[in-house]
Amino acid sequence: GDFQRAMTEIADTVGCGLYAYEAIPGAFGMIAACKGDLMQTLYMGVNAGSDADSLACMVGYILGALHGDGAIPRKFLTLIDRANQFDLRKMALDIDAFCQEC
Repeated sequence: GDFQRAMTEIADTVGCGLYAYEAIPGAFGMIAACKGDLMQTLYMGVNAGSDADSLACMVGYILGALHGDGAIPRKFLTLIDRANQFDLRKMALDIDAFCQEC
């Protein structure tokens, strides 16, 4: 229940670096600490320090696949589209359509 304490303990005990022996258990530790909440886990991942950006990507992939894009606030999806000048939802639908043909 203590976000800061959980983040610090995972980072200090397991680590959150780029190496698989840190990133994988760190990612699942953060997912467990945040009870699978996508945004809370992403916040924890990006704020844990070290090379935690890789870990944050992993939790985003895992929880994004589990919860779908509905777990991401629309304002963030809009920001991603605007900053990168593309339509992320359309890209995902195009990939899905392509995979259905395979």
